[in-house]
Amino acid sequence: MKRFLSTGIAIALLLGLGILAVLARPGGGALLGPPRSAAAPVSGDTQQDMSNLAVPNAPAGTPRYNHIALPLDTQASIIPFTAQGLLNYIGSSALQVANLNASSQTLDFWDGTLGFGIVGGTPVFDPSQYPLQVGHPYLVQIDSSFPPTGTFSIVGDVPAAGSITFTLVGNTPCKYNEIMVPLDQYDQGLNNAADLATAIGNVNIVAKLNATSQTLDFWDLSLGFGIYDGVPIYSAGDFPIKLGYPYFVCVNAAGNGSIWP
Repeated sequence: MKRFLSTGIAIALLLGLGILAVLARPGGGALLGPPRSAAAPVSGDTQQDMSNLAVPNAPAGTPRYNHIALPLDTQASIIPFTAQGLLNYIGSSALQVANLNASSQTLDFWDGTLGFGIVGGTPVFDPSQYPLQVGHPYLVQIDSSFPPTGTFSIVGDVPAAGSITFTLVGNTPCKYNEIMVPLDQYDQGLNNAADLATAIGNVNIVAKLNATSQTLDFWDLSLGFGIYDGVPIYSAGDFPIKLGYPYFVCVNAAGNGSIWP
């Protein structure tokens, strides 16, 4: 069944993955950051809601990162189905695609301008060496030529139930993993950060990129504390979870090798 997704792309800048570890401490929020909008939310498996968020424009010439996800099978619309294909699909304002390598806690990336990237710690010069995966999240660097009220839209098929899973990397201290909430989880009661952490298991922190501020919104389960849109929160209910959206989850050693969902 074909679905159409539209999301507002907030023009914002990724600060760098090395700060992910800072998030384990209260108040640590400088690091990457997932944008406020990613894949559009879904109600059940029969209805698609539309997300079209307007955001402030970025300073001229400043490239920024946004966190998107591919909850639909878009192999027929993003051609080739690679990082470069995604850049081409978005347009000339898209400069780079990246994803979190959970094992190394660094970013794999492909830079379309340089024709160069790193995948699994290895330099790559051929865009076919960075294939996309259905259902996975990606950080996309966008320059200021993208309209501040522009949208990123995808057309594709709803993946078969159970076909999208994530093998998680855990450690002490916890390691961040990049996930998307698959559309088939619509009936699992994933309403907030605590719900998501419980469903996955062995998760210490749930976070998402705030594209406007380029920091991480987060909820720390052990502290019962978080930050959302720059405001301290003391209830997981203040950190809503949406189907089809990307998140970071910090997995402890007991969760190493676990598969979700």
